[in-house]
Amino acid sequence: MSGDNEQFELEEYTVGWVCALPPEMAAARGMLDKIHPNLAQQDPEDHNSYILGEIQGHKIVIACLPAGIYGTNSAATVAKDLLRTFKSIRVGLLVGIGGGAPSPQHDIRLGDVVISQPSGIFGGVVQHDRGKVLPEGGFERTGSHNAPPQSLLSALARLQATHMTEDSKVPEFLSQLSAKAPKRMKGKFSYPGILNDRLYQAGYDHVKQGNATCAECDESKVTNREDRNDTDPYFHYGIIASGNQVIKDGKTRERLSQEYDALCFEMEAAGLCNFPSLVIRGICDYADSHKSKMWQEYAAATAAAFAKELLLFVPPNQVLQEKKLVSELVSIHNARYDSEDVKNSPRCEPGTRIRILKLIQNWAYEDSDQLAQPLLWLNGPAGTGKSTLARSVIDDLEGKEKLAAGYLFKRGEQDRNDSNRLFSTLAIQLAHTVPHFKDSLRNSLGGLDKDAVDKTSLENQFQKLLWDPLESLKLKEVDHLPKIIIIDALDECERPENLTRLLGFFSRLCTSSTLHLRVLITSRYAPEIVEAFEPLLQNNAARALELHREFSDDTKVDIRSFLESKLAVIKYKRRVQKDPWPTTEDLDRLVQLSTTPEPLFIYAATFCRFVSDSQQGPIRQLNSWMKQENTSQLHQIYNPILDQAFQGFTGEELYQKLQFIGAITILARPLSAQSLATILAIDIDDVSWWVSKLHAVLHVPREIYKPIELLHKSFADFLANSDDRESPKYSIDAAAIHADIAEKCIECMKKELKQDICRSQRPGIMRDDINDVAIRDNIPQHLEYACINWFYHVKLSRRALHKFSYTFLFDHLLHWVEAMTLLGRLSECPDIFDKLFRASQVCTSLLHDIPKLTVIEM
Repeated sequence: MSGDNEQFELEEYTVGWVCALPPEMAAARGMLDKIHPNLAQQDPEDHNSYILGEIQGHKIVIACLPAGIYGTNSAATVAKDLLRTFKSIRVGLLVGIGGGAPSPQHDIRLGDVVISQPSGIFGGVVQHDRGKVLPEGGFERTGSHNAPPQSLLSALARLQATHMTEDSKVPEFLSQLSAKAPKRMKGKFSYPGILNDRLYQAGYDHVKQGNATCAECDESKVTNREDRNDTDPYFHYGIIASGNQVIKDGKTRERLSQEYDALCFEMEAAGLCNFPSLVIRGICDYADSHKSKMWQEYAAATAAAFAKELLLFVPPNQVLQEKKLVSELVSIHNARYDSEDVKNSPRCEPGTRIRILKLIQNWAYEDSDQLAQPLLWLNGPAGTGKSTLARSVIDDLEGKEKLAAGYLFKRGEQDRNDSNRLFSTLAIQLAHTVPHFKDSLRNSLGGLDKDAVDKTSLENQFQKLLWDPLESLKLKEVDHLPKIIIIDALDECERPENLTRLLGFFSRLCTSSTLHLRVLITSRYAPEIVEAFEPLLQNNAARALELHREFSDDTKVDIRSFLESKLAVIKYKRRVQKDPWPTTEDLDRLVQLSTTPEPLFIYAATFCRFVSDSQQGPIRQLNSWMKQENTSQLHQIYNPILDQAFQGFTGEELYQKLQFIGAITILARPLSAQSLATILAIDIDDVSWWVSKLHAVLHVPREIYKPIELLHKSFADFLANSDDRESPKYSIDAAAIHADIAEKCIECMKKELKQDICRSQRPGIMRDDINDVAIRDNIPQHLEYACINWFYHVKLSRRALHKFSYTFLFDHLLHWVEAMTLLGRLSECPDIFDKLFRASQVCTSLLHDIPKLTVIEM
């Protein structure tokens, strides 16, 4: 094995090798012909650590489950994160240890290797602990793994044939591994000896549980087996049983192995049902109560050695013919139910929203496939906790494997409020949660370029990305499959004219003949939404749950519980000595303010953040809040926060700081302090200081490179209401701020864009041949924002900026188009040019010809 300092492109890695334990990863590392340098940078939401290298020309990524965390869910997370960074992965290998299931037909010994191979209705792996209870009392297992990639199955057939006439190279690879192992590991990867391989009768349990050896077990209960001619591992091909629980009972092993003709038991493979892979398991025990760790390292080594020998039979160019495991469709990741943004957002407090959550659960889990009202509309005013409820429902459904997909709209993030990305984002999630959907999706697209779908009508997107793939699914059993799609904050879709069509699509989705889907939609009680839902409600195709009416009394009780719980924590953490604090009168007053005229969770949550502000004492903060006179709820929420943040500022100083805060609320997507400082031309220390006073309304991370985000959109509503006479000093001129940001974005691009910005020095190079890391390094976050969003701010500025825009394009058109190409956003350029041309008073031949140019380039 050799290593050098050559750094390879992420796109060159095509084999994903997943391990569950450190010894498995060590054995995998020891099989590499070459070890590559560590990753310089990976996807920010990829939490894996990797070993990179190659075997016989295959570039390989080795990932391991987090220490101490096992099972199908953890394996699924590792595989999903791996594909975030290494989007070119074509095939997967799951390599490690397992418990053998010997039988008269399969003489499996410790150290042997079991390889998953399709048999009958199973693709090589069956999930033994997943299924449904039958009416007559039985249990039908329904979890099954897709077949491994064709290139690996073809290689497996050639390898089996070779082993019939030639010796395996596995013993040779094991000797090489032992020879180069460090001193303390020399004996670990070696054969532990035949005397330590005992198969006890299935009904005989280990003596003295907790005793690591079988010294006190009855030798007469050991099964007599014929001696082998040598100690080299044997290879067995067939079904591997996977589940979230360790099998350590001989009778259970016998029962399950007979039911499925399973050769091995393990805990990760079922989590990789959407990561087409071959499972290779070295046998370290017999899945009974006589388990020990003596054979683990050797078994890990035999499995890794077999994986290496297999790769010798797979030509690298054959792997390249496999489909990429990551779809080329555009997905708005932050809008997905499994995004970091969703994971880090609040859920319902324990003991609150019990009745509404129970009602939603009953709707979601109702057995009837033909549910009378498959659309559920949860609505209410801003601040009533709809999105928090949606996230709590997501957790519940995901934990029970009932969540199929989700899209969480969010105003203020330009991509997340665009309905044109909705169906592609849902389709990519369904490809991960519904067996065989990925293949159906590929067949539906039929080789079409992603832009041929992404940029077509909503009707065509729905047909190609969702309806046709669903209708072509061939599923024998659907009861256990995910059924629920969640659409949160539909009112924040930037195109209200699409609402009726979208609801029609969702309603049709629920009529699919293959997968009986249900859709939960949350939104404000807005006129355009009410109008769009009206025919569905009248036809009994949808049900409405009105938080502000049906659950008003529940919400008042929950808000009181929320305040009591949060204030008790604040009192403890901030060491408030006053007792009682808050008083019963204070608490009653807070509940009244939070629930009059409507119960708003956002009121209670923002108040608690204000009171816990570390720069002030909780007693003082509470007293300050209580001084408010009769004003609207929004003003009761935000006036005290801004009064305190802007204390001492008047005139121009107050105006400048308000403009800055206003800019944060109207950005197309959240930016970091670092990027804000660069685009707005403000000192980074000033940015950090200003936002530090607004923790009650902003999420301000410690790291200056992470985005600053609004905690609730009602704060943006409050600032943008310039006609409000209750608090005109805190009103912003949104159009003026958009104009200022647009000008600063253009100045930023004029200063930083240039020809060959990634310095490839290769004219005509394809976008896919440029490393993503190089793009991120040369188009940093602030410049990326400027390139993608400058026209968004021009549109909303209501100023004559088109001549200013034209001047920029005249000087930097090709530089900007190059940057948009590198960012994967070239398809947006013609639409920008068309709108700019229509609005411009300066009708130029350049603006007229630009759309033709970019269409040719595309």
